[in-house]
Amino acid sequence: MAFALGIEIGGTKLQAGIGDGGKELKALVRRPIDVRKGGAGIREAIPGLVEEALKSAGMSTSDLSGVGVGFGGPVDGEKVLVSHQVEGWQDFPFRSWLSETLKRPVILQNDCKAAALAEYTLGAGVGCRRIFYVTIGSGIGGGLVVDGKVDAGQGLG
Repeated sequence: MAFALGIEIGGTKLQAGIGDGGKELKALVRRPIDVRKGGAGIREAIPGLVEEALKSAGMSTSDLSGVGVGFGGPVDGEKVLVSHQVEGWQDFPFRSWLSETLKRPVILQNDCKAAALAEYTLGAGVGCRRIFYVTIGSGIGGGLVVDGKVDAGQGLG
C-alpha cells in the first residue's frame, strides 16, 4: 500500500499527516507557528514535524511514495512566491528544498487549491464536474476544480 505525506503551512499552524489516498489516516501532528521566526523558523521545524508524524505512523521516509504541500499563499509549483502572513518566503524554492531534505518527490500547491481538490476527490464534490472551494481562517482563499484539474488562475499556482 502506498502512503504519502501531506504538509500544510498556514499563517498560524503547521501540520503533517500520513495517509493512503483517502482510506486511512495513519498520523496527524500539528504545531503552532511562531510568526516572529518567519519562514526560516517554519523550515527549521518541518523535519522534526515530519519525524514525529512518521514515528506516530510507525514508518520511515522510505515508506512514503511522495509529499504534497499546501502553502497558505501564492505558489508557482516550484517556489513560494510570497506569504502575506509570515515574512521570509519571497521566491523561496520550496519544492526542491523539501525534496532534497526528505529525499522524496514533492508537489507544491496553494493550500486552498489543494483543499478544493481533496473535496472534489474525497468529499462534498464527489461526482461533480466543477467545485469551487472557499476557506476562511487567518487568511481567505479559493480554489476551483474543473473535471479533476485544479484551475491555476491568472498565472499563480
